Amino acid sequence: MIDGGRMVPAWIKRIFGGCRSGTPFCDQTVQTGSFNYSFSAKSKNTENVVVLWNAVDTANRFAAQFQEIWQRASPL
Repeated sequence: MIDGGRMVPAWIKRIFGGCRSGTPFCDQTVQTGSFNYSFSAKSKNTENVVVLWNAVDTANRFAAQFQEIWQRASPL
């Protein structure tokens, strides 16, 4: 993947086939929904987003799920 002209490592998990998860989370905040930070999502698509503020338990659960997926993934 390329971000701002620099290469960013990408990993893949082949357990659930076409499953895609794009849920940003940080400390106490979780954002979920179909919005995927693309030009089309911003300007053309019909997207949804839910932001959970001060959701420490939920953020911790997403972090744990991410770690589990990351450990099962392999570099592209």
